[in-house]
Amino acid sequence: MRRFILVIFTFLNIFYALTAQISSEEELQTITDKVPGLDKREGFFTFHWSEKEGKIYLEVDQWGKEFLMASYISRGMGSNDVGLDRGKIGAQKVVSFFRSGNKVLLVQPNLDYRADSEDSLEVRAVSESFASSVIWGFTVLAEEEGNVLIDITDFLLSDQNHISEVLKYTGQGTYRVDDSRSAVNMGRTKNF
Repeated sequence: MRRFILVIFTFLNIFYALTAQISSEEELQTITDKVPGLDKREGFFTFHWSEKEGKIYLEVDQWGKEFLMASYISRGMGSNDVGLDRGKIGAQKVVSFFRSGNKVLLVQPNLDYRADSEDSLEVRAVSESFASSVIWGFTVLAEEEGNVLIDITDFLLSDQNHISEVLKYTGQGTYRVDDSRSAVNMGRTKNF
């Protein structure tokens, strides 16, 4: 009897998960329906600024295509010893977007180890031996003609320049990003 109840319970959980997945797929808006009235900025990737929400929504239309991601410090600390000067460019990364179901992953390939060979098996072996890094994961909010819309605000407000590590290393104390005091600075947000 216990086994029968366990089987029924497992079946109901799977059925509920599948139903929730199908229902969430049916409710996905189009990009056109999701972004009316938002400030549209076109470039390599088009993004939409919502002043009301304080969010940036990015249209991803280039899957697996590598691009250079760079960030910089918009304001300095006023202390040369620390090295966090205004305009300092952080680590540039070659990245690309990949989709898996309702998730979009921002992936940095491992470019330190490459096979300089015509042998496809050797190239594959090196590629599989040295993992790529998933920098961030996003949820698909809307979809239209193979393009998706994601909210990149949390990613943009994260410590991509590792400022907290620099401050700790230079003896300035322990810091972290405070969401309640962080916001997108549209005057310094660029799209090319």
